[in-house]
Amino acid sequence: MSQQLLPKARQSLEVARSGYLGGQIDFFNLTDSERTLLGFELENVESAMQREVALAELSLIIQGMPPAGGPMGPSSTRTSRGTSSAMKKTRGM
Repeated sequence: MSQQLLPKARQSLEVARSGYLGGQIDFFNLTDSERTLLGFELENVESAMQREVALAELSLIIQGMPPAGGPMGPSSTRTSRGTSSAMKKTRGM
């Protein structure tokens, strides 16, 4: 996305700025162009963050240390019969 949409959105903003300064477009259109660019930049950052989190989780799994709160994390540790130790305590097992 960043190779295609971001440069086009930046170019669109520059055209809108020039148009605004030249009196060809109104302030609303200028801010709309800027909002569009900011939205694309935010999506780009969020995608990069999700990618980095996924890579970190994969690294932990490969090292044998599943991420906390994940499907294999400590909160869902199961005993050999499939009942969590927390459930056994609750049931008095």
